[in-house]
Amino acid sequence: MDLHKLDLNLLRVLDALLDTQNTKAAAAQLNVSQPTISFSLKKLRDALDDPLFTRVSHGLQPTPQALRLRDPLKRIFAIVRDDVLTAPRFDPATTIRPFIFGLSDVSEAVFLPALTQHLLQQAPHAVLRSIPVGAAAMEAQLAAGTVDLALGNFQNLRNPTLFQQRLFYRNFVCIMSARNRLARGRLTLRQFIAASHAVVDRGALAQSIPERAMEQLGIERTVKVRCSNFLSVPSIIGDTDLLMVVPDDIGSLLARDGRIRMLPVPFALPNLHVKQLWHRRFHNDAANKWLRAQVARLFLNKVSVV
Repeated sequence: MDLHKLDLNLLRVLDALLDTQNTKAAAAQLNVSQPTISFSLKKLRDALDDPLFTRVSHGLQPTPQALRLRDPLKRIFAIVRDDVLTAPRFDPATTIRPFIFGLSDVSEAVFLPALTQHLLQQAPHAVLRSIPVGAAAMEAQLAAGTVDLALGNFQNLRNPTLFQQRLFYRNFVCIMSARNRLARGRLTLRQFIAASHAVVDRGALAQSIPERAMEQLGIERTVKVRCSNFLSVPSIIGDTDLLMVVPDDIGSLLARDGRIRMLPVPFALPNLHVKQLWHRRFHNDAANKWLRAQVARLFLNKVSVV
């Protein structure tokens, strides 16, 4: 038997002939011409080295070799239909797979509480995991599947291998200690410039939207503290007279205990656009599609997510 002489269409013809035992009926079943069936039967006989059918008065009679192939053909077409042509099913209620999100410390504070509550209800046997994701490694992590979705503010993204959906946008606010004298009224640009500031410093290549905007506007401020993440911000701001510009969701989180106040920034700033990102390799993956839909359900166009 020469495997190179067989293709799926020839096997479909053999299956139809075994069902109908008639070339005309097989042609009608497959919606092809009767000569096509006869030509395919000739190729099958050559490939399988067996006549497969002998002509009798009422049609075609299968040989023992042909009859032996009846059940294997049914299994082959069942596998093709169920495992190849049918989209894989994903059942969140029974899945035990992990859901891995690429999140900065800010994004984790914004997204993870709501994701935890929602996803553990919808997928009670799954495990949620948050890992830090940087711009340099993000594409590789998403492509490898070590991160399902990256959530956050991704600026100037032009990578054709990454798909994105904008979830919402946020304004920036100025936070300060509730004991700061500036917290009692409207913050002016003069007061903002005269004050001392703290910033979360992500490095020279990660200049934030407020920093770029202030540079373009020629606003110079005195930065006294540079920290690497937001974990220390409540203590730094709550116990000093320092100011900090943060997204309004983060400001709302930090202001919950009353130690920190939020005021509008006294100059125009662009909005911060928050997105979910995934790799095109997983665009049609059933689990990834479900996960993206849950994120959109929770956060798409929400006025506040904290």
